[in-house]
Amino acid sequence: MPNAIGIDLGTSSSCVGIFQNGKVEIIKNDYGDFTTSSYIAFTDTERIVGDRAKKQASANPYNTIFNAHRLIGHKIFDPFVQENLHQWPFCVISNENGNPNFLLEYKNETKEFTPEKVLGLILKYLKKQAENSIGEFVNDAVISVPTCFNYIQRQAIKDAAKNAGLNVLSLISSTNAAALAYCLDKKENDNAEKNVLIFDLGGGNLNVSILTIDGKKCAVESVAGNSHFGGEDFDYQIIKYFVEEFKQKHEKDISSNPRVLCRLKNACEAAKCTLSSLNQAMIKFSKPIILSNGNGKNQIGTVDFSTNISREKFEELCDEQFQSILEIIETALKNAKMGKDEIDEILLIGSSTKIPKIQNLLSEFFNGKTLNTSLKPDEVVAYGAAIEAAILSGDKYQNLQSLSILDVIPFSFGIESAEGEFAKVIKRNTRLPTKISQTFTTFADNQTEMVIKVFEGENSNSKENVFLSKFKFYGIPPAPAGVPHIQITFTIDINHILTVSIQDKLTGLKKVVQITKNYLSNSTNFENEIKEPGEKLSAKQKLLNYCFNIKQCLEDIKKDKNKISEENCKKITGKCDETLFWTYRNQNSSKKEYKNRRKEIQNIWNPIISQCYQFYKLNGICKKVK
Repeated sequence: MPNAIGIDLGTSSSCVGIFQNGKVEIIKNDYGDFTTSSYIAFTDTERIVGDRAKKQASANPYNTIFNAHRLIGHKIFDPFVQENLHQWPFCVISNENGNPNFLLEYKNETKEFTPEKVLGLILKYLKKQAENSIGEFVNDAVISVPTCFNYIQRQAIKDAAKNAGLNVLSLISSTNAAALAYCLDKKENDNAEKNVLIFDLGGGNLNVSILTIDGKKCAVESVAGNSHFGGEDFDYQIIKYFVEEFKQKHEKDISSNPRVLCRLKNACEAAKCTLSSLNQAMIKFSKPIILSNGNGKNQIGTVDFSTNISREKFEELCDEQFQSILEIIETALKNAKMGKDEIDEILLIGSSTKIPKIQNLLSEFFNGKTLNTSLKPDEVVAYGAAIEAAILSGDKYQNLQSLSILDVIPFSFGIESAEGEFAKVIKRNTRLPTKISQTFTTFADNQTEMVIKVFEGENSNSKENVFLSKFKFYGIPPAPAGVPHIQITFTIDINHILTVSIQDKLTGLKKVVQITKNYLSNSTNFENEIKEPGEKLSAKQKLLNYCFNIKQCLEDIKKDKNKISEENCKKITGKCDETLFWTYRNQNSSKKEYKNRRKEIQNIWNPIISQCYQFYKLNGICKKVK
């Protein structure tokens, strides 16, 4: 059997597992831990990954990277990115496309690393740990992604895996991975159908899924979440509080001192974890200061800062964040068309679900329902990913064969209309795989090409959604605005890969584009290529193009005699040939003469092409696309 691993690539920590001999084994790292901090440090001599990198962060703050997950799929001026930049000690710059890169010193050279490269190095480390454990080479992996990750973010994770030398069998949503783990470990007699809400709160993401589980078969009913909300945000609330307390006690502002902030961050994170089991936790760190010995020589001293924080104070500092959790749960319930009382079980995963306040909020929201905390919150996603890896790599273990999960898309997909509106083709929470078509039409008279701009999101204004790609569709028959029928079909497979096909119903001309990395990256360089139809064409060239477009269209249409009569075909062909011959003999005619000749053809052609499109009956009005 090929070795395929399951990886939970988390914002704060990561984990790797493998399915062998009928069970999942979570693999320990070099330090004997089942989870690895998602930190990477660059020094003058080496590259360090994991807990060791985290421990040296305060001594090397500018070259120790964490939270790379939060930059994936974003532009540097995105509000979420700008907010995080104020919290991080390392340097983030923009590349030529506006994407964020890390700028650091490595082996005495200044280097730029993309977030995909950094995450690829973490994945490479996890891959190596798995190979050391099983004693064999590993090539294939299933990698978890936050359930609420968008299309670009999912593609970026695939790029990170490629950088690590991994072949991605599939990306699995974190909550789906937990569902597989839950189903595999269910008792044999537990086959009753139930509605299960999976609540996943880790270091950087909040994901909520509602599934109908029948035996070992799962169907996702709805998903909701926030890809910039998690334990890291709770840490930041504590950090801000103690930065202010330090300022009051010592009249020093440490917010611009990265070394001290790294020490404070580690102390606050440790205190947060302690408060999950105790009512009090200690915050202790030191700030270096320069001391004068009176002889003109200075020495380095320290200011020690030691204080306590109560669970009550922690809950007060994070109250706004805690309350926002309920809004996301309500969204998931609404999308699933379910009430609280219809949820049979609530499964908690993710390290931040250990926080007592969060557990109390969930239990109270669901009217005192007992929460299921039976699965290890830090390991369950890697556990489920390892199960999926075994299934996809062909493991014949009997209990795997009956497992299945039907997924949904977290966001809607569509195109931009001529008015700038977002025309949804596939709506969020649609079951996968899916294929949905809509018919659109032209914005301008005699428009022979159409610019397709693909977006993902929920806002009615396309510009407020996530831009995915842009490409042209050529060969539309010249006709009055609103006459052509252009069918646009969105197909999404079980791996969330989107394919867009555009077809003119009359001529049958078709273009198919799979929205993969090439189209995502090329689309950013396409803006300057897009011009209004005929923007720079002379009147003579417009006339020639018009005639040639009609003749090409006729070649496609006349294959089906039901669409156009022989009489009409001869009539318009004769007029085009006459005009082309006239143009050849009158190369220096005026702009007005060329325009008049074009109008003569339009008066014949427009009624013919309009009649041809009437062959296709539509319900409702087509949205127009430029």
